Amino acid sequence: MSSERPELHDYLKLFELYAGKLDFTINGTKGGDYSFIFEQVIRLLLKPSAFNDMLPETYLGVAERYAFNEPATVAHFRYNENKQFFLSDLYDSLMLYQAEQPPCAGAQED
Repeated sequence: MSSERPELHDYLKLFELYAGKLDFTINGTKGGDYSFIFEQVIRLLLKPSAFNDMLPETYLGVAERYAFNEPATVAHFRYNENKQFFLSDLYDSLMLYQAEQPPCAGAQED
């Protein structure tokens, strides 16, 4: 992984490491612990990069608030279901970027 400036492939590689262990369906909340991948994703989101600059502010804002121990954000992510939802949403967005169709919130105006 590019440790200095994360790009799309860094996120995809990280999710690939957990292939078969992550369940982003409603049944996925009953098992698995999303804590480790969640922490790794937060670290990637906090690093400056051209790709991160294209991501919707929602992801970057959550990462910053979580990293700075904002009480409501930390409390929210104590629950595995909330980590799962965040990761699932991010993964879907990454898939759109991979298909070269950025999500609306992160789309660049021409």
